[in-house]
Amino acid sequence: MKLRRLNHLLYRYILISFVFLILYLPNIFLCRTQNLNLETYYLLNFGGFYLSKSFDIVEVIKFLVPNLFIIYMFSEIMRSECIINYVYVFIRTSKKQKWLFQITIRLFIYIATLYIWLFLLTLIIGKFAGLPLELDSFFKMILPLYFLNVLTIFEFVFLQNILSMKNGSALAFILIVILYAIPLIAVSLLQQIFSLNIILYFILPANQMYLWHADRINISEAESFFSSPLSGFFLLNSLLILFGFIVVSYHIYRYRFIRKDMIELIKE
Repeated sequence: MKLRRLNHLLYRYILISFVFLILYLPNIFLCRTQNLNLETYYLLNFGGFYLSKSFDIVEVIKFLVPNLFIIYMFSEIMRSECIINYVYVFIRTSKKQKWLFQITIRLFIYIATLYIWLFLLTLIIGKFAGLPLELDSFFKMILPLYFLNVLTIFEFVFLQNILSMKNGSALAFILIVILYAIPLIAVSLLQQIFSLNIILYFILPANQMYLWHADRINISEAESFFSSPLSGFFLLNSLLILFGFIVVSYHIYRYRFIRKDMIELIKE
């Protein structure tokens, strides 16, 4: 069972890496031709799309596709294991609680490990391409950038899994695409008209956008490629909000999960 689970995990990591390479290898050529540093390469890959005066659909798609692909690749893990285990394991409420907690932690580890690998892969490609590295700005950037991505994508993976329990993977993924993509597109269109800075904290995927934060690193030679950050939108607040979203969504589903019969929770 553990070997099979590991094989499935490696399969997911390989496919996700392939998608990231296809979409983000062009960024390495941009960095080389424009004499940009490794920090800029990370921001082009993981910093989110920039807010321009005109809606840039290409940049939005380049950001959405790999992130939605990650969410899709980790869908139905909870449902498939629940179907296997509920006859044998879920006789008592305590076992249901333990199972839900364990699989939630496992999903988080999957996403956290995936991003460690993707960040390492970015470092390898960047150094192989000869991009310069400024250690001060790199260390200031890397942890907030990592956790914004991990916490946001984990929350959507968790939501995708709990939605698919009853609704099936296809409908659940459509709902996740709506919850993830539509708010970001709306912000991109409306930010030029309205000041959404405080509201952004409560738009879950907006917190993933490192480039939108007022206290992000400033790379003078690369600022022409990015939009100006949004005043009043800070990294620590986003990290706390994301953590809060995760805790609240877990406890809401846990409350329902332990009180419902399994036949009510799983779509056959």
